[in-house]
Amino acid sequence: MNYKGVLLEHCQQNKRDLPEFKFVEHTINGIKNYSCNIMFNSMIYKGDIFPNKKMAQQDTSKKLLENLGHLDLMDYTTYTPGMPEDIHTVYMVDGENMPKLVDHMIYSPSVQIYIYFSKHHPLVDKTVKSFVIKSVSPCTRNDGCDIYMTMDIMNMPSRYPNLKYIYICTGDKFASAVVDNFSEFFPNIRVGHEGNIKSLGY
Repeated sequence: MNYKGVLLEHCQQNKRDLPEFKFVEHTINGIKNYSCNIMFNSMIYKGDIFPNKKMAQQDTSKKLLENLGHLDLMDYTTYTPGMPEDIHTVYMVDGENMPKLVDHMIYSPSVQIYIYFSKHHPLVDKTVKSFVIKSVSPCTRNDGCDIYMTMDIMNMPSRYPNLKYIYICTGDKFASAVVDNFSEFFPNIRVGHEGNIKSLGY
C-alpha cells in the first residue's frame, strides 16, 4: 500500500493542511540510512530508520495514518488482548458525550481503551470494537457515568502494573478535579484531560 498517497488523499478529502516531510540521515557502520519526520497539525511524527528514503517515508506515513485512526490494519474479531503488564497507556472515554471517539481509535498491544455509560443512557447499547472495554454504571443519576469513571481510575494502577499514562476523554468538568487528585496519589503516572475530539487529532 502507498501510505504516503493515502495520507495525502485523506488530507485533501478532509480539507486539512498537507503534511511536510523531512528526512534525517543516519550513518551506521559507514552506510547511510534514513528516517522521516512528518510535520502535521503542529506536531512532529517520527519514524524508524531504513536503508532508503522511500521506505522511511512510507513508515512514518503509516504511523501517522494509524494515529489518525484512518487505517483499519487488523481483523478486530480475532485480535489477541495484551497482557496487563504490557499496557502502558489507558484511555477512559465518556461514552455519553464523546461516543464517536472510540470509532476512530485503533488497536495497540500497549494501549487499553475503556468507554463508560450509565445504564439509563440511550447510547448504552452502542456497539464497540472488540478491543474496547465497555463499562456500565448501575447508577441512575444523571452524573452516574462521571462518578463511575472517577472511581474506576483509582483501580488502573493495580490493574496495569506498568501504567505510565491515562487520558480522561470527556467534555465534562469533573475530569480536571480527577486529574489533580489522582496525581497526588500516583505521581509517577501522567494523567491528562482531553475535552474534545479535535484535541486528540480526530
